[in-house]
Amino acid sequence: VEGHNPYDRPNDPLWLLHQMDITDKHKNILVVRGVTYFTGVSGYVTEPGATLGVESADIYGQPIEDDTVIGWVRITGGGPNAAAHVNFKMAFTILFTSGTPVVEGRDVLETLSNIYKHVNTIVTHCDKQFFS
Repeated sequence: VEGHNPYDRPNDPLWLLHQMDITDKHKNILVVRGVTYFTGVSGYVTEPGATLGVESADIYGQPIEDDTVIGWVRITGGGPNAAAHVNFKMAFTILFTSGTPVVEGRDVLETLSNIYKHVNTIVTHCDKQFFS
């Protein structure tokens, strides 16, 4: 571990793990929240010659409830009967929100996965060096 020098390096997985561990659990807890975000938008117009303009709303981190605007659709060049078919592609993730400032706003699964991979690399290296 000493050879990996994880001290005061905010992007080092061992440093993040240490910071999460030393948080005073009697005063702060790691809080997470679900976040919905767009991964893409596609669509078409049923009338020849009409074009479809689609713009997604910036809802990253916001709850999606009834009547939440998720985007706008604009049909240009079509007649009054032009119809649009639009598919908003969305995804969901979980972020750290408060409790430990060094991980606030980070994706939980990505952060924990990076810590796991890093620790696994160190353990594998130590196993080969000392126990093979």
